[in-house]
Amino acid sequence: MAAMKHSRILLVGLLLVVIVNVVTFIKFLHRPSGPVPRAQLERLNHKLDLLQANVKEDLAEGERILHALRNGPPLKLPAERPANAEAEVAVKTPKKEDGGVVRLPAANVDVIPVVVMACNRVTVKTHVDQLLKYRPSKERFPVYVSQDCGHQETADVLRSYGDQITHLQHPNLSPIDSSKPTKFHGYYKIARHYRWALNQVFSHNYSAVIITEDDLNVAVDFFGYFAATLPIMKQDETILCVSAWNDNGKPETTIHDPTLLFRSDFFPGLGWMLTQKTWRELDAKWPDAFWDDWLRNPEQRRDRVCIRPDMPRTTTFGKIGVSQGQFFEQHLKYMTLNDKSVEWSERDLSYLIKAQYDADYLKKVYSAPAATVQELREGKLAPAPVRVEYVSKESFKSLSRELGLMDDLKAGVPRMAYMGIVTAGLNGRTFHLAPPASWKGYDPNWS
Repeated sequence: MAAMKHSRILLVGLLLVVIVNVVTFIKFLHRPSGPVPRAQLERLNHKLDLLQANVKEDLAEGERILHALRNGPPLKLPAERPANAEAEVAVKTPKKEDGGVVRLPAANVDVIPVVVMACNRVTVKTHVDQLLKYRPSKERFPVYVSQDCGHQETADVLRSYGDQITHLQHPNLSPIDSSKPTKFHGYYKIARHYRWALNQVFSHNYSAVIITEDDLNVAVDFFGYFAATLPIMKQDETILCVSAWNDNGKPETTIHDPTLLFRSDFFPGLGWMLTQKTWRELDAKWPDAFWDDWLRNPEQRRDRVCIRPDMPRTTTFGKIGVSQGQFFEQHLKYMTLNDKSVEWSERDLSYLIKAQYDADYLKKVYSAPAATVQELREGKLAPAPVRVEYVSKESFKSLSRELGLMDDLKAGVPRMAYMGIVTAGLNGRTFHLAPPASWKGYDPNWS
């Protein structure tokens, strides 16, 4: 008798869940007729995709519960679906239980959209194809491509994807004020486009977004990397962003450990994630041009860091662009893309939190034996990490060139540095290019 009563409660609860979702779905279908603005239509279509997926999941859950009631012990009803469907979805991983019943536990996770910045490169197709190939879920990782420039051929390529992506078109194609130097007009347009696109995507109330560009290759574990680091980013307010990029990511200057992540005082860009909270702060004072260098200034960075990998999760194939291929021939075209799939969801990344990271990192660096570049190159040292010391801007730049690292600085911060230390590899061996232990902070004059 008790079992029958329990079964009825389960069925009633299940029917209520299904009915609520179906009614909501129908409500969205009966939208007012007449012209609908593009942005509103795109938002509605995205909501409908999520609602349709939710309804299908509930129907499938009903079939599983009915099967369990007839053939095995009672199953618990699924956890209540979050009210904000745009911010969270239910991800279910099948697990075999006794009696052949498949139980699919719900786990609420953030939806993390990717916003691709595009302009007039039809080769954006290479980037989008890779995103669609590697993303594990359309609902969890919606792809927005925001196009500036009004280039028709590029627009045609993007429209060919149909509902696999959301194609946004920047409405402001007006020329830049003629009082600005002509050679920098492209940088003004980029900053203007970034601000518009990020506001468009964050208007859906996502907690974070991943920002890419139309000339990037992405690694096989690109999405898993960002999904796993978002909780750390939310927990530690000293983290400004998570980046897929390593400025010293050439084969000869990496440690070749696909699981290795670092904190960095340098903003890398080229495939990066930021939270809505941080965007609201930056949007209020967004610059007219050169947004990336602006973000590296102490006034914006405010001692916050970015998480970056040893093995890059992006590389660039875009030699031609606004920057006229700066650094491409010397560095960028040699970057190595991680080709090993890391199960990021199974890794404990709490070591990246500042309170745990700093003391451990400094201990590793300054307990490592000192070495010269020549000793490092000769390979006669013990196979443990070593420390190469610099004492001035000139010695840093000289040693960086000898070690194959990028030697420039922005606002006094070397690329990929943390607390003045650049950790990299030389043919797989770890070394730390580090200042003296008495280092007091970055000097903005080192630029």
